[in-house]
Amino acid sequence: MTRKVARDIARQECHALLALDISEILSLLGNNRCDFINHDGITYRIRRRVHRIRRKNAKLLRVSVAVDDRGILSSRTPATQRRTLDEIAFRLAEDRMHHLFSKRRGLILKLLGDPCYTDYRPILANDIIYTQSTHAYYENKWTQENVRVCVHVSSRQDWDWGRRVGPPAVVFRSIPTQELTVPGTMGLTWTDTLDIAVALDERYPNVDPRCVNFASLRDWVLALDEFEPGHDDLNQPSEEILRAIQAAWIAEGDFRTPELNTTGI
Repeated sequence: MTRKVARDIARQECHALLALDISEILSLLGNNRCDFINHDGITYRIRRRVHRIRRKNAKLLRVSVAVDDRGILSSRTPATQRRTLDEIAFRLAEDRMHHLFSKRRGLILKLLGDPCYTDYRPILANDIIYTQSTHAYYENKWTQENVRVCVHVSSRQDWDWGRRVGPPAVVFRSIPTQELTVPGTMGLTWTDTLDIAVALDERYPNVDPRCVNFASLRDWVLALDEFEPGHDDLNQPSEEILRAIQAAWIAEGDFRTPELNTTGI
């Protein structure tokens, strides 16, 4: 019975550790943490350990939680739970989640409005192509009080036939439905050039931004669901801003779209 309790505690503590932000997990590198808890009159020792695993260009972390009762189990192998994390994938997932809630709440509403729609895009990081998908759904479809957002990031060494480099990263976050429409948090402004470029690349994946003139580019930006311009610059972005958006869009689509529509627009 004591052994089974130790395994259950190890499993729960491992799940709790994986639910932390990647920065908190990294704080355990080289700093083994030991805690004690009491369960049914028995004191259990919990040892948490995080170390790196080297595999090609990936940055993998091995998380382990060992539990023993310092008595019955001390002479045996402690109950241990181990998981492997892809540090880069988790950072990408957390950054995407932060980006969604700070600049792209309109996209969350779009995901809610169309259950069949998934925000899917590849990302190049550390010479590895990661595929990223975003889902949003109501935690209770009857009351629709809270929305749960899920960001899934997985890696492939090669785009077509490569095997997975590291385990996928999944990040969840919940938010009250009414907070999705708070003024000032819904969308982008002209100063968010990189975020606008990402939104354009998602909406027009087969268009070569080098062939888009500034007048069309301005109209496309204004047509984005996530865009919220200020009252003073609604239709008059400067040429420097449009040029910066175009450059960021070109950089965003360079590796992702091998066949672009080069027809003049």
